[in-house]
Amino acid sequence: MDSAAATPAPYDGLADVYDAHFTDPKSLAENRAVARWLRPFVGDARHIVDLGCGTGLLLDLLPVAPAAYHGVDLSAGMLHHARTKHPAHRFVLGDIERSVPGVADGEADLVVSLFGSLSYCDLVAAHRCVTRLLAPGGRYFLMFCGPRYPSRPSFIDAGTARLKVHPAADVIDVYRPDAAWGMSWCIDALSRATPGWIYDAAIRLERTTVGRFMHDRCYFLVLTGRRVSPV
Repeated sequence: MDSAAATPAPYDGLADVYDAHFTDPKSLAENRAVARWLRPFVGDARHIVDLGCGTGLLLDLLPVAPAAYHGVDLSAGMLHHARTKHPAHRFVLGDIERSVPGVADGEADLVVSLFGSLSYCDLVAAHRCVTRLLAPGGRYFLMFCGPRYPSRPSFIDAGTARLKVHPAADVIDVYRPDAAWGMSWCIDALSRATPGWIYDAAIRLERTTVGRFMHDRCYFLVLTGRRVSPV
């Protein structure tokens, strides 16, 4: 039996409420921004590996052919919901610090991890996984939780010490990305009554202002790049 299947994962108990927890205007604006940034990466990819895929958010945001997609998560509960929503796509139970079942080394041309899933992993071990999976010239789109994220009211796993948050400078030093920016600081100052387009505009503006220069003030760090050598 896969060792990941032997022990309940932390997010198993949150799986039934996870999607409903992120339907507020701020979360939806963040999803729209990520979909916009991801679209050109996904459109060119032939084999996408989605690390910490959860309930299948990537597939909720953008169309991906079933043959081109491989999702992996440590939580059987989250994967149950992913399979229910996207029954034609491949989802596997696995610990990404160790291996990704069903994916050979160098097989992926795009590795994606959304909204901080990699922040539950050891920084160097996760980097080695990304590097191992990618084909030469393959690309990645990765999101990490910033140091302020555990204090965010929407943090569904609050009250635990499971998140392994690192300063942006340390993450950037390990991955050596082509681009890095902070996401989601300004929008938390907006009220729930704010029109959605203002959230969208704030995220766009943030990318080239505070998100560019003040990574650790933001709740997420976004990295994009190509395959690099292991640490």
